[in-house]
Amino acid sequence: MNQMTPSREEFLVSVCFATDRNAIDEVNQISGVVDILESKFRYWEIVYVLRERQRSLVPQLEGLLSRCKNVRVIVLDNDANIYQRRAIAASEAIGDIVVLTSFSELEFIDIPAFAQEAHSSGQIVIGRNASNRWSPTSLHWLLALVSSYRINDKDLQTIALPRTKLNALVARSTFTLDLRFEPKFGERYARWPVATTGRDPRRSAISDRYELLEELISTSSPRILRAYAALSTVVAVLATFYGLYAVAILLLKSDVQAGWFSTAIVQSGSVAFIAMGMTTLAIGVADIAERLQGRSRYTIVDEMANLNLFDQVNDINVDLDLVSDDRRPRIEQ
Repeated sequence: MNQMTPSREEFLVSVCFATDRNAIDEVNQISGVVDILESKFRYWEIVYVLRERQRSLVPQLEGLLSRCKNVRVIVLDNDANIYQRRAIAASEAIGDIVVLTSFSELEFIDIPAFAQEAHSSGQIVIGRNASNRWSPTSLHWLLALVSSYRINDKDLQTIALPRTKLNALVARSTFTLDLRFEPKFGERYARWPVATTGRDPRRSAISDRYELLEELISTSSPRILRAYAALSTVVAVLATFYGLYAVAILLLKSDVQAGWFSTAIVQSGSVAFIAMGMTTLAIGVADIAERLQGRSRYTIVDEMANLNLFDQVNDINVDLDLVSDDRRPRIEQ
């Protein structure tokens, strides 16, 4: 019988994956993760999320579930992007420690070490590429400048969260990005250096980068709309000053070109009216967006599981009865 450290018997670990590109290879890699978790932890589960378009993998998934215990497969609708799939995987996990990672980082990541560190420290732990390589084509610095996140090109997709921290993040409307990047205001994440042996697991397809930009815009829409409202207010004020300037020219100069004043007034009035209207609309839509972002954007289509966390629990052959006369307990073996 394998001897496990007591600390790793005290908590349930959930390891979450979201399908990336080649789901068939990913299914095969899950078997290796099962062996690692089974050798290190007593209580654990794997949550694997894929989209409905990959239902052709059902035979392979059924084979995976038949030979691997404690694996749950959740099928989402096709509109969920990679960040939304990670978020639904984390929200469906039942572990005391939840580890989200990607198949491209499996060869570099020590999942048990991440889980143990999150459990010991009580902090959110995110992987950090220990390499000093820097990509001159990276736009992460620009995204970090305009967004409310500390976006760093060295941050990996692997993150470990204690249950208390995860519950706090789930309640936020920016949950999808909070599982990927550290917010500038709020919970600080601990960094775990990861040696990638010269390879760069951060490289992603154009579609993934577009999904990141889409998610940043979506979660930051109230902030963007309020910035647009402020800009519209400035335009309205400038248009008003231009109208006053036109009136001053009409009153102080006698050689004003015919039709200039009426044209200037129409221009300033139109711009001021439109800018004030856009200011009001932007503020109103920003408020609506903040109210609606609390709603779930994920639709679970199906779920398959082979979960049995208590197969190692043995019943003790002890009965506890109460004596009718003095109500004192009597133990019978």
